[in-house]
Amino acid sequence: MSDAIEKVEAFIFNDDVQSILSEINSNLMDFNILEITGMGNQEIKHSNILAWLFDDSEHNLEYLILENFLKKIIEKNQNSTLQEYIYLSKVKKDIKIYREQNNIDLLIVDEANKLTLAIENKVYANEREDGNDGGQLNKYEDILKEQYKDYQKYFIYLTIGLDDASRNNWLVASHQMVGDILVDILKTKDITTKTKIIFESYIDLLKRSGIMSDKRLKDLCKKIWDNPQYREAFEIIQNNKPSKINEILNAIDEFKKIDNNIQIIKDITNRGVRNIHLKFYNESPLIYRIMYDTKGKGLGYVIVSEQKSINIEKAFTLTVNDKPLLINTKYRTKPESQHEYYLFSKYSEYFILDTEITKERVNALLQAFQNNDKNFLL
Repeated sequence: MSDAIEKVEAFIFNDDVQSILSEINSNLMDFNILEITGMGNQEIKHSNILAWLFDDSEHNLEYLILENFLKKIIEKNQNSTLQEYIYLSKVKKDIKIYREQNNIDLLIVDEANKLTLAIENKVYANEREDGNDGGQLNKYEDILKEQYKDYQKYFIYLTIGLDDASRNNWLVASHQMVGDILVDILKTKDITTKTKIIFESYIDLLKRSGIMSDKRLKDLCKKIWDNPQYREAFEIIQNNKPSKINEILNAIDEFKKIDNNIQIIKDITNRGVRNIHLKFYNESPLIYRIMYDTKGKGLGYVIVSEQKSINIEKAFTLTVNDKPLLINTKYRTKPESQHEYYLFSKYSEYFILDTEITKERVNALLQAFQNNDKNFLL
C-alpha cells in the first residue's frame, strides 16, 4: 500500500476527524432552497435576491435592510452626504428597484427624495475597465447623469472582499455586510416563516461559497489544517478530486465526428478555470468559450466575436435547457493572446453545476451553439 493511501485511510478512519466533519456538516443547512436553484456564484441571481431584500414588497420590514446596508457603507466609506439621506430625509421614501436597467445590476431610485443608488454586484468577477465608453462604471455614471439630471447620485461597488473600484467616486461594500444584517434581523425581529427560510438560505449560501465568513466554521476547518497529518491527507484528497473535464472533451470529440467543422482554437487554464475556445464555421466571426472551473463550481460559457462589429440584425437568442442567454453587443473584452475578441453575449457564469455535467448536457450545449451559428450565417 502506498504512503499516500495510508495517509488518506488514516484520515478517513479517524474518530476525531469524523467528529469535526460532522460538526462542519451540522453547521450548514441540509436543505437550501437557493442552492437547489443553482444560484451558487451567479451574479444575476444574487442581484435578484438583493433586490428582494432591499425592497419592501413581501418581507414587511419596510426598508430596514437597505437602510442598514447603507449605514454600513457610510461607516466604511465615511460618506456624510449619504448619512444625511438616511438620518435627515424630510420626505417618506418612495423607492423603486430596477434590475439590469441599462445593464446596471441594481438601480434604486427614491422618487420622493430625488436620489439614485447604482449598485454594481461582483461575485468572483472583474470590472470591465476598457472600451470606447470608458469602462462599465463610467458608462453607468454617464447614463444616470443623463436620465436623472436633478437627482443625487451614489454609486456602490459591491464585492466579496471590499475591492476598490477603478472610479474613486464609487463607494465600496461587501456581501458580508448584507449577511450580517440578516443574521441580526433573525435574532431581533419577528418575521414570517417564508422570510426566515429565505434569509437563512441566503446566509447559508454565502457561507458555503466562502463569500461570508463564519467563525465557527473557520474554527472547525482550522482544526483540520493545523494538524500536519490531517492537512497532508486532505491535500491528497483535494488533488485527486474527480474532474468532469474528460466528459467535456469526450463530448466535443464525439460532436466533431458528426460535424467536422468544429475546431478547438485555444485550450488554456487560467486561475483555476479551463477555457476551451470553439469555432464551428470558418466564415462565422463567432467563438464559443466554454469555461470549466477546476475547483468544482461547474461549467459556463460566453460567446465572443473576432470582429469589432457584427450585423446586429443577424443576432439570435440562445436557449439551452429552457435557460435563455442574454445577448449584448456593446461590451468589448480586453485583448487576449493571439486573438482580440469582442464580447457578444453576457457571461453565463456556472450554467451547469459540476454535479450535473454529463456528456449529454454538454452535447446539448454544443448543439445549441451549432444551431446558433447556422442561424447567424443565414
